[in-house]
Amino acid sequence: MKKLLLLLILSFFSIQSFAAGCPDGSEPVKSISADGTYFVFECGGSSNKIDFQIINLTDFEDSYFTDKADYASSKMINTITKNLVLIYPLGDFLSVTQNDEMDFLGSVHVSHERIIDDSQIKQTLQTVKKFLANKSCIDARGKNDLLNNIEWVLKNGFYSGLQAPLCRDVRFVMMSVSPEQRKDNNKELLRVFFHEIYHSLQNDLRNNCSGPNDLWVIEAAAEYFAKHSVSIFDNSQQDYVQSIFHWAVQNASRHGFKLEDPGVAEKGLGALRLKIEEGWLDESRILNGSLFHNCARVKEFQDNDPKIQYLKDNWFKIEKHNGTYRFNTSMTEADVKINF
Repeated sequence: MKKLLLLLILSFFSIQSFAAGCPDGSEPVKSISADGTYFVFECGGSSNKIDFQIINLTDFEDSYFTDKADYASSKMINTITKNLVLIYPLGDFLSVTQNDEMDFLGSVHVSHERIIDDSQIKQTLQTVKKFLANKSCIDARGKNDLLNNIEWVLKNGFYSGLQAPLCRDVRFVMMSVSPEQRKDNNKELLRVFFHEIYHSLQNDLRNNCSGPNDLWVIEAAAEYFAKHSVSIFDNSQQDYVQSIFHWAVQNASRHGFKLEDPGVAEKGLGALRLKIEEGWLDESRILNGSLFHNCARVKEFQDNDPKIQYLKDNWFKIEKHNGTYRFNTSMTEADVKINF
């Protein structure tokens, strides 16, 4: 097993991202901290820090995850979060249980053979407790509940892929890695990691900022970033936009035309892409996270806006022409069902 904890601190100016360089046009300088435990990227003097602590219990090299967290962070602007990411392996699939009530994992529990031992779980909980110790925005009960939930998930070998906004600027990501996902160059592992890391970098998830379309906008944006990022890391020959269309069509066929669960993230991909193609949303605002600054996603996705109603009425009107997906908003719902 890899060392339990790697602290990765990525530093950026509050105005520009790592990818864009420093304000003076130079590239950020990468250095190692005095104690040798983390990397620092700096432009000149003061900086705005993005903190990732990653607990990696899998056989993947730490760099597999830290490189991608580095990449995701470099695309964001004005990010404020401190993040703890827990990644753990699962054994063979055992069963699926559907529950009437929601809990830490939602209403569906997918159990696998547990392959991490009690000592690893104990050490993991100690690390999480240390991370939470100085987070005054979380009360003692909240910290204890999180620790109990983590222990419950790990001891039962449950699947997880979640991000919890513990505070406005403190986030927790927990994701499992199945035997299938442990195969080389697994796109699904990349997709889930980028999806959850994007959530951890979204600014306004816990600051009294809420609107009627929050669920599909927040989830679809994370999925959009994940699709875009996987196409880069995987050197995929498939256009990520075509992948977005494919997922939207597939979930419209399976789960209907309303922007709601099940499949809300995938269906929302169609709505976000339609807004981009209509010229009502700059794609860069999804990819750099600025759609989630200053409650922009609430202000711009109101039900009384005719453009939002247009998205809801037309996001699923996608046809395949000469092997390529494209929007055709002149289609009726009957046409769409035939097209499926």
